Amino acid sequence: MMTPITDKFPERYTHPDYRADWFSVLSVSRSNRYNKEICYSYADEALWLEYRYFNSCSGDEYQSMAGQTFNDGNFATTLDGRIFLASGKIKKLARTKSDDFIARLSKRYGEPIHTVEFFLR
Repeated sequence: MMTPITDKFPERYTHPDYRADWFSVLSVSRSNRYNKEICYSYADEALWLEYRYFNSCSGDEYQSMAGQTFNDGNFATTLDGRIFLASGKIKKLARTKSDDFIARLSKRYGEPIHTVEFFLR
């Protein structure tokens, strides 16, 4: 079961001064914005929704996973709002912490599979 995006962006986070596709999320330093956009195929077919982060700060802590905290994050959802992809950014990360994070993820989800293929066909 995929997590609904409303768990991350409830209605109360809708930015009061922008359209409904902007969200304002409080952080340690200030309120930061996320923008929701529809990703289209070359045939102009709606594929998924993207929630992109703006204005990151090294003091922000928006996501955490496998013992690592991320300064910002982006999400992709199905058209009905179920998260299928989350990405995070860290301002600075030592190689040992990176290796530890990958090891934790590998233990939890299995070893990564490296492929070279087109995402969309």
